[in-house]
Amino acid sequence: MRTFIRTTDAWALAVLDGFVVFWIALWLVFGLLTGSQVWRLSSVSESALASAAAADTAGEALQSLSGLPLVGDDSGRLGDEVRAAADEVRVSAAQTDITLRRLGFLLGGSIILIPLTPVFGMYLPIRLTRGREVRALRRRLRRGAMDPPLQAYLARRAVDILPYQQLRLVTADPTGDLQAGRHDALARAELARLGLRIAATSA
Repeated sequence: MRTFIRTTDAWALAVLDGFVVFWIALWLVFGLLTGSQVWRLSSVSESALASAAAADTAGEALQSLSGLPLVGDDSGRLGDEVRAAADEVRVSAAQTDITLRRLGFLLGGSIILIPLTPVFGMYLPIRLTRGREVRALRRRLRRGAMDPPLQAYLARRAVDILPYQQLRLVTADPTGDLQAGRHDALARAELARLGLRIAATSA
């Protein structure tokens, strides 16, 4: 015996997986673009630092003129004020640079994490659980035909989960088959729901 992937409601799961991958990629791109754009605003602080350096140089030049007889101390005081203002601009620019970089990181991370929290918190655990279930069934089926306990378990799952209209396509009396122990058709229907079926191969 061997197992095959079957396109029943498994195609819907594949479509949902594709949508989830698209959703993750979409918000990753949005988050990274937003974060990088805010990060680039830190170039404004670089311009401010350059201006502060130029002002500091000008203030230093004014200070050097204070020793000249015709200029006097006014030039020195003006140079001190210019250099003090340049220091304030330099400190403010450095703080702005740090703030903008942090804001870019936090804003980009928030845009990524908030929409993806339901995916990682709800969908991913359910998807992993189903994947483990299908892999376990596939391994068991590869070892041979379904044994009666497994067949009964799958039949009960089919009656509990599958819509009644779909069950009627499998058997005219789903509940009666389950109670009478006629589990084969119902078990195969449950395997089909999980994306599996059994097919006999010639020796």
